[in-house]
Amino acid sequence: MTNKKYRILAITDHHTHGGISSIYPLLRTMAKHPVCDSIQVASRGNPKNKEFFYDYTSTELMSLLVDDNFVPQESGEQFLNASIKT
Repeated sequence: MTNKKYRILAITDHHTHGGISSIYPLLRTMAKHPVCDSIQVASRGNPKNKEFFYDYTSTELMSLLVDDNFVPQESGEQFLNASIKT
């Protein structure tokens, strides 16, 4: 058996999420798996990620860490306040 752990980056657009979006429970569950070191999520809807997704002038993304508090927010504030450079 391997001790390898995976770091995962998920890409989404929080503008298209609704209260029943499956990304939230799916990523929270995946983050608890023994082979998962961490999961970060970056949104195309975060203006800080414009250079990566639309201008193609950057290799960096602003993302957030998935934990038990990763739940839908109508305002999308968690994505706009993403503070991890990926």
